[in-house]
Amino acid sequence: MDGGLRIGVLGGVVAERDGVAVDLGGRRQRAVLALLVLGRGAVLTTDRLIGVVWPDEPPPKPQTALQAYVSHLRRLLQPDVPARARTGLIVSRPAGYALQLPPDAVDAWRFERAVADAAAALGEDPGRARSRAEQALSWWRGEPYAEYPGAPWAEAERARLGELHAGARETLLAARLAVEAPAGLIGELSELAVQAPLREQRWRLLATALYRADRQAEALGALRRARDTLRDELGLDPSPALRRLEADILQQNLAPHVRPATELSQPAPAGTGSFGAEVVGARRRVHGRDRELARLREAVAAGRPVLLSGPAGAGKTALLEALTDSAVWGRCPEADGAPPLLPWAEALRGVPGAEAVPELAPLLSDEPGTADADPYRLRRAVAAFLAAQPPPGPLVFDDLHWADRATLDLLVHVAAHAGVPLVAAYRPEAPPAQLTAALARLARLHAEHLRLGPLDPEAVAAIVRDTAPSAPVGIIVRRSDGNPFYAVELARLLGAGEDADAVPAGVSDVVRHRVALLPGPAPTVLKVAAVAGRDLDLDLLVATSGPDEEAVLDAVDAGLLAGLLDADGGRLRFAHALTQEALYAQVTPVRRARWHALIARELQRRGGADPASLAWHYGRAGAGFAGPAADAAAEAARLAEHRGAYADAAVLWRQAATAATTAGRPVAERVARLLTWCGSLVRQGAHAEADAVRAEAIGLARQTGDVRLLARAITAWAVPSLWMHRPYLRRDPAIVAEIEALLAGQALDDEHRCRLLCALISETEDAGPGETAARRALGRDAEALADRLGDPELVGLAAAARLRLTYTGEPLEERERLAARLLATGHELVGRQASAQVAAARGDLAALDAAIAAVEELAERRQLGAGRLTALATRGLQHSLAGRFTDAAASYGELGRAMISAGAHHGEALAFLCRLCLHEASGQDGPALEAQLPRLYEALPAMTREPHAYLLVAAGRTAEARGVWAPERDVPDDFLAQVWHALRITTAVALGAPEAARRSAAVLAPHADQLCGAVTGSMTLAPVAQYLGDAEVLLGRPLEAAEHYRNAARVATRTGAGHYARRARAALDRLESAAP
Repeated sequence: MDGGLRIGVLGGVVAERDGVAVDLGGRRQRAVLALLVLGRGAVLTTDRLIGVVWPDEPPPKPQTALQAYVSHLRRLLQPDVPARARTGLIVSRPAGYALQLPPDAVDAWRFERAVADAAAALGEDPGRARSRAEQALSWWRGEPYAEYPGAPWAEAERARLGELHAGARETLLAARLAVEAPAGLIGELSELAVQAPLREQRWRLLATALYRADRQAEALGALRRARDTLRDELGLDPSPALRRLEADILQQNLAPHVRPATELSQPAPAGTGSFGAEVVGARRRVHGRDRELARLREAVAAGRPVLLSGPAGAGKTALLEALTDSAVWGRCPEADGAPPLLPWAEALRGVPGAEAVPELAPLLSDEPGTADADPYRLRRAVAAFLAAQPPPGPLVFDDLHWADRATLDLLVHVAAHAGVPLVAAYRPEAPPAQLTAALARLARLHAEHLRLGPLDPEAVAAIVRDTAPSAPVGIIVRRSDGNPFYAVELARLLGAGEDADAVPAGVSDVVRHRVALLPGPAPTVLKVAAVAGRDLDLDLLVATSGPDEEAVLDAVDAGLLAGLLDADGGRLRFAHALTQEALYAQVTPVRRARWHALIARELQRRGGADPASLAWHYGRAGAGFAGPAADAAAEAARLAEHRGAYADAAVLWRQAATAATTAGRPVAERVARLLTWCGSLVRQGAHAEADAVRAEAIGLARQTGDVRLLARAITAWAVPSLWMHRPYLRRDPAIVAEIEALLAGQALDDEHRCRLLCALISETEDAGPGETAARRALGRDAEALADRLGDPELVGLAAAARLRLTYTGEPLEERERLAARLLATGHELVGRQASAQVAAARGDLAALDAAIAAVEELAERRQLGAGRLTALATRGLQHSLAGRFTDAAASYGELGRAMISAGAHHGEALAFLCRLCLHEASGQDGPALEAQLPRLYEALPAMTREPHAYLLVAAGRTAEARGVWAPERDVPDDFLAQVWHALRITTAVALGAPEAARRSAAVLAPHADQLCGAVTGSMTLAPVAQYLGDAEVLLGRPLEAAEHYRNAARVATRTGAGHYARRARAALDRLESAAP
């Protein structure tokens, strides 16, 4: 083993050998090494490695590519070892590969061991603990696996190492606190607590340091702050250790720190002032509460008492913190045994001069028993002092629902007699009697009452951006119901890559705690209700929870009082969706399935149940109910399609198909379910998943020997669509042969033959120029059959198939005719898409905008994912024509992400081509595009050949361009043909290849009055005439070139594309200048 090799993952993935950095190659090759480090000597299967390195689509021979990466890594990490002997580091096993290195060779392994050593030594040897913790922290270069943000395979390890890093910092400070003067650590501990306020160890260390520095009041303040934070964020009490520390400080039982002699004479370092000031300075931003904050400040300025109410997590404390930096705080503790009037003691210590007033001594003294003074005299003394010596800011009392009687009595008295601004916050759910009485007395003083409701979606979105910018905003807006605490917890969870339906641990803990406090059978009844759904049906709940109706009603009352349920206008439901989800997750799987079955049967017995609800419950009732689940899901899917809810229908068809298989339904029925599911996926643009579903249907149909069933399976995605059904230029020879055999036979009727003809057109999109005429004949035959049968669905299907054949070689009028046929037969989305393509190619901006607005409206109304993708692409094209290149790039970036999310083929590659067209217009982003090429080439070589040569030419690297360009290769006659030919002409002009330019110009010539590539509806280059002019210049025909350039200028001017018009005129000027 090479002892000089060191690998680092605490930061970026790096390596060095004998102190010299090793170039580990590209991102994917480094990912292979990173995964092997994660394996820690265990064998990682090749399937696992391939799935991570190529998460979207592996190259044609992924095993070979992976083996090449491993071979390169072995050579880089062991350059002095003969090739055949490089097998002891990255070891080959029958199932995959493993990394064999000593424990000290990887920084993360060393780091973990040092952190554990430090923690183990802390109790007996603080000096060693400090040394090992400092050593561990010195190896931390930054976020582990930093170049793979958001990668699911790295998230768990990144979180684990991050937790170790946080623990190491705490261990180091604990070790220092054991041997150093505490005053010198308070500032650092305060900062640490603010950075991670839910880590109780940091509060414990801070409070201990403050106590040992003879700052007992601030130590208690720190612990109260910790408790408030835990309650507001999680709804939990502090841990027993933190509660014991608070009790020890209150009772003066905390063991004193044995300080070095030098400490007694040293002043506290600068910048370690009161803890409260530091925390207030680090308060969180408040979103969506501008109106409430303005009213709060107005009331405070007017001197009126203010009551602020809202449920747990509504953001009361955050709003109070935003009020002013000069507020004087009194926090009401939840813990039993806290002395009375503790919030007032905290508040008065924040008012200058209070400690000099003898009458206030009972409040401010730490001596036991001094708070037993005459309550009346004490109330008068406090009010008189505050009236004579107003505090520096408003008196702010938080968590008033936990206040003791004496605190409330004094608060009401001060509000009535002191004339100072006062704000108090509380939870309105089930207030204790003493709070209810105090609120009534404050109301008689005309206290202003502000109630915090749910945040609006914009405010929740702002919280998500602050907390975890990568988290899905829409999901969090829906699931949080406007509750800031839930929004933060969801953002943290989903921003870390967890499943979109997961319940944050903090929320689950809060709900579990609150439900556990409910009486009798209430927790069980509420869990049954959670299984039934967010809205409560009392009759259903009684029928499924047992015969005791009074017990069920008592449980519902308890849920209402606890704020877990809401009764709004006669509608009974869980107060928050996450409350229901958290309760649902707490039910064991066996019990959950049984309750789902009971609920489904009861709904069906009562009649008139929503099919989607039946499908939901039967689908979760276990395999024994798969048959009813399949029927209910299919009925619900048909109803969803009838209502235009196609995204919902796609989910339901998936459920119907899966349940039919589980129930062992006949093959014909299972194939039918798969086909409807496949069609719904195509409408959503999820072509990759549709491909897999179709393959399953074909496999089942082949087993039966039924040619009609096989034909139906092969044509599973034969729904009108202009998107790629299959991976780009990848023909499945077996499917093509099967279609041709079926068409050659006599067993099929005209309907099946029409569908198969359309399927064959889709399956042969990789055809070369020699097959174009035959494919167009297929399209004509399909349209003729559809017309003869008079079936609108088949007419639309044939029209969409013919549209795939007319991107070149046909006039725009033919595409316009086919678009009209689609609209006339009710295929509105595809018809509008085709109309937008025609308008874009012509440069008819008004028609383009009208068509794409209709697409957007349809996509929104009918939940059509494919329509949304079309709209994103076309909006990018519009921005590009107008010269808004930054906006266009943003649209194309969103398009790529949306396609990947939807499961469409080649989202990254299509976005790349759109940005390539932007580069051709603006000259921007060339290096970034070139950097993408290697990754795209591995998956889609046919889609990168012309772009690669073009980008090299654009960068002035003509020699390299000659090495990669292959002008003899046929250009596919597909939707990208115009783009390919334009790029080929540009490269041919730069490299002096007139014959290649001539061939491409001949293909583009019939489209001379169009914008090049705009017929895709997704991207555009300059007018076709621009490239025809460039070709004519190369061919030595300047007069013809000049006419093309004039035409290009006219087209560009008509479309408002000033940059293209200037380019055409500049080319014309060059010609005229060169003329003799």
